[in-house]
Amino acid sequence: MKKHILTFLVILCAVPIMAQNYSDYLSSAKKHLKAGDKDKAISCYNVYKSMTGQTNEEFESMFNSKQPVGEETIIISVGNTQIQMKHIKGGNFKGRVPDLGVDCQRATAKEWNLYDLSVKDYYIATTEVTQALWQAVMGEPFSEYLQRLPSRAEYLKGYNLSAGGLGNQYPVYYVSSDDAKEFIMRLNQLTGNNFRLPTTREWIFAESGGNKSLGFKYSGSNDLDKIAWYQGNSNDKTHPVASKLPNELGLYDFSGNVMEWTSCDYWGTTIYGSWYRCDKEGCLLGNNWRAKGHFEGVGFRLAMDYTPTTENQDY
Repeated sequence: MKKHILTFLVILCAVPIMAQNYSDYLSSAKKHLKAGDKDKAISCYNVYKSMTGQTNEEFESMFNSKQPVGEETIIISVGNTQIQMKHIKGGNFKGRVPDLGVDCQRATAKEWNLYDLSVKDYYIATTEVTQALWQAVMGEPFSEYLQRLPSRAEYLKGYNLSAGGLGNQYPVYYVSSDDAKEFIMRLNQLTGNNFRLPTTREWIFAESGGNKSLGFKYSGSNDLDKIAWYQGNSNDKTHPVASKLPNELGLYDFSGNVMEWTSCDYWGTTIYGSWYRCDKEGCLLGNNWRAKGHFEGVGFRLAMDYTPTTENQDY
């Protein structure tokens, strides 16, 4: 069976099966990528990696370069800002999620069990919710939301809540899961859409690159500096969304910047990802926290059920 699979990939990549240095597979991967066929490019690149045990920085940089909006992305305008929603094709994967009744909080990889999981097609936002979008939906600058928080959460009194960074393209943070749901309810009333938080499975699938995953340690690269704001480069604050390279699906900031709320049948909501103060170990794929309240490095991104007829909209 393995021989048949290899033969199929060789035919797909159109290179001789007896190639000794396997550089032809890499050349074919680059050729397909330049032609816009990412699926064939990934197939050829995976053969190259499997045969040589090596990665190629040039190919990965080409693959992760910022992509223009295409057929798989819909744009929904709200006021003077936009939401880009990426169509993610469903698939099967192995993962660890608390919606199975398993407490994954801060366990080591060896202590967790891997499960065979699946997701259907869905949409997910290419970036975390920005402060500009917050103002367009909630009718107040995000800085005013932060100023009011100590009156609602006494444990935040005395803290400089805006130290995490303010700006239209900065992600929101210190947002509780309840406030995230309030935002989504207002957004749906405003647009007539059915936005929601991503499920834990959808979030994990998107973070790891979905069906286009190249097997990176972080979301989009093995080089954390290329794709994340974290302890080593963030200066202890958030940064504008999409200012680092995207992952294999064209999604930004799944590693670093802010952690994100997800919807979980078992816990209700749970926090996934890493933030601007995480170290390299803390930014690895699959980090999960179970908590409730307002936290310095926690924001969220949007998801929607997949509907093939959805078109670009303005509100």
